[in-house]
Amino acid sequence: MSDVAGHYRFSDELSLDFDKIEGREVSLDAAAKDRIYQLCDEFLGEAESYFFAPPFGAETSRYKARVIFKKAVAAERALNELSSCSYDAVLHNLNLFEPEERNAYLFSLKRATSLVRKIEQAAEKRSFAAHSAGRPELRDFKHLVVELYRTYLACGGAGRITWDKNRKRYKGYPVFFILRVIDQLRPFVPLATSKKFLPGRESSISRTTAEAIKDFESEQKWGRKSANNGRISAFLEIRHLARLGDTVGS
Repeated sequence: MSDVAGHYRFSDELSLDFDKIEGREVSLDAAAKDRIYQLCDEFLGEAESYFFAPPFGAETSRYKARVIFKKAVAAERALNELSSCSYDAVLHNLNLFEPEERNAYLFSLKRATSLVRKIEQAAEKRSFAAHSAGRPELRDFKHLVVELYRTYLACGGAGRITWDKNRKRYKGYPVFFILRVIDQLRPFVPLATSKKFLPGRESSISRTTAEAIKDFESEQKWGRKSANNGRISAFLEIRHLARLGDTVGS
């Protein structure tokens, strides 16, 4: 058990053996250990939320957004009619409000109208959103990988990621470090969501880890994500560079 305060822990049962995580390539200080606990807490929290409230599928989400959009349009129309009705009532001296109440009422009406317009815009945008390719849930895993990698570098971690032709997987100190964290984290991920949040095999974890690090380094270097630049995927790019003798630097 670490001597870290543990206030980020998702569960009192969560325990990380940092003697096994550190290895010879990196030494973690107390702040780094605390950060790793925090990252594990966030990751497990997302997995738990997914277990109790799975997100809608892409088509279902678009359908729900269209329903919300129609309701928001109807609500805005009703609020506009209410605003017009209120104006007529005041114009004809119906004395609906005390002087000090009128401004508060009009302000609330204005805020409500602004809110439904924002709902309209958000719902309309979602109704046309394209379905994300692959497994969107792995975004949480890739975020975890990147933040672990940043922590690794901050503690002086070194090493490069290379492609092992014989074992058909990626290797290198950064990958090994992250694998050691994942190995200890895996038992705490709810079984029903583990396949959604974690790659299945060690080779898949290594590949996804390498992809996430490559995307992160490309974004740091070029200010954009390699997945959005119209070129080959990070996985194929890393393999191509490895075959040419290049590697992913730490």
